[in-house]
Amino acid sequence: MLRALTRLSNAEVPGLNAGLCEVLGLDLNRLLDAPGERFEAPAVLDSLAGRPVQTHGDALEVLDELALHLYQALADHDFDLQATGEVLAHTLGERDNYGPLP
Repeated sequence: MLRALTRLSNAEVPGLNAGLCEVLGLDLNRLLDAPGERFEAPAVLDSLAGRPVQTHGDALEVLDELALHLYQALADHDFDLQATGEVLAHTLGERDNYGPLP
C-alpha cells in the first residue's frame, strides 16, 4: 500500500520513482512515454539491476525493484528515520547527494 501511495507525486513532493530517476540521472516522463524504446542505460543502473538494462521498460522495472528494496530495508529497520541514510546507501550505493530523497 505504501508503495502505491508514494509512486505518484503529491503536490510539490515528487513520487518515489521520480526521485529515484533524479538520483540516477534518468527522465521518468521519457521512460513512461516510450517503454519499448531502447536506450543506453547509465552504467550505475546496469550495476544496480545486476543485469543489462536495454529498454525504457527495463529501467521502469528496475525503478520498481529499487523502490521495493527501499521499503523492505526500511521495514527491516522499523522505519527508523536514523536508518534512512544507511538504507539509501545500501540500495543506491554511496553518494554525496541523494537529491530529493531524504
